Amino acid sequence: MGEKTSRFREWVKRNLVKKNTLGMMLRFLKNLRWSGYKLSLVNWPWFLQLKLKNLASGRIRVGFGPIVTGERTLSNRKWHIDPIVNYINKHSEGYVCDIFFYGDDLSRFDIIVSVKNFDNINPELINRLKKNNKIFIYDICDNPLGCQKSYLKETWYIESLDGIIMNNPLQREDVKHLNPNFRLINLPIINKKHKRNYKKKEQVKILWEGYVENIEFTKSKLNPIIEGLAKESPNKIIMVYHSNVQSKNEGAIKYVEWKLSNWEKVLIDSDIAVAGKPSDNEIQKRKPSTKVNTYRAAGLPVVCAPSEADRLIVEHGKTGYFASTDEQWYMYLKKLIESPKLREEIGTAGRRYVLENFDVGKIAQKYIIFFDELIAKKTKI
Repeated sequence: MGEKTSRFREWVKRNLVKKNTLGMMLRFLKNLRWSGYKLSLVNWPWFLQLKLKNLASGRIRVGFGPIVTGERTLSNRKWHIDPIVNYINKHSEGYVCDIFFYGDDLSRFDIIVSVKNFDNINPELINRLKKNNKIFIYDICDNPLGCQKSYLKETWYIESLDGIIMNNPLQREDVKHLNPNFRLINLPIINKKHKRNYKKKEQVKILWEGYVENIEFTKSKLNPIIEGLAKESPNKIIMVYHSNVQSKNEGAIKYVEWKLSNWEKVLIDSDIAVAGKPSDNEIQKRKPSTKVNTYRAAGLPVVCAPSEADRLIVEHGKTGYFASTDEQWYMYLKKLIESPKLREEIGTAGRRYVLENFDVGKIAQKYIIFFDELIAKKTKI
């Protein structure tokens, strides 16, 4: 990285307006005049630390954003921005990272990573940045969910970028004919706690976690199966929906309100996890494997109706189970319900796999390698 970084810095000096200390200080002071909106989204000490680190650094400047969600939720930001920014700032000799919000001046960065939402991006802005030799990357995440603009429709955007980061093979098929500079980079593991006790017990909890808008598919598919298993099994079977809903009990079905303060506890208190997406929903099929890997990082054995992304990271029968039919769901859930030993084998194997492959450092290094490659192409090193 050393030679590339040095040559890129020389290239930056030749092609960009030179940054002087006074100008940087003025911009820094201006940035301290945050709006109430920005204040509500960031942790003050962390944001101030980012600003100071960038102010004092002569490294290649990378901006991640826009920041559109706050600290009290687990959003795309918590997988695609915060851990990557923190790791690179701590470990990279060539890059320094900061974040940006809607309306911020992106010209202060050498590399811009636009994460999921590009509602405020237009061709004029892209052209202006590229004329100033900026490198512009788009991290698709689960766009277009929650966004006004869709990468599937705004083909000009995909074509105009220097690089694309995707999390699902179907996204690769979407963009490869529009832009050849893409990388498939999975999400890092961010949960810290994991299950340690797999001993036999009278009550077995099966967990589904997600937004209430997506509950109906799982309910219609699994509730009849769970209720049937509950009648047959000597164990007490409980299906837990951990979501943005009011907590309540409905026999074998339980709803638990999701909170940042309890999400890891609910994970490790469960015994089996399930995940599924409607096979006819084109957007859901393109989502990353966030849920499956989060379950496995917590040591839970997973049964899922796999997306293309899930198929890349789960070895059926060893680090999880794939279920498509009602018979398969019934069979794999029954096996796991009846055998604490199997739950431990599948749960610990899945956890071991994700720790080996989706550690924050390993994922952040893939970003760094991609930055290096785009710099090399830009500067013709």
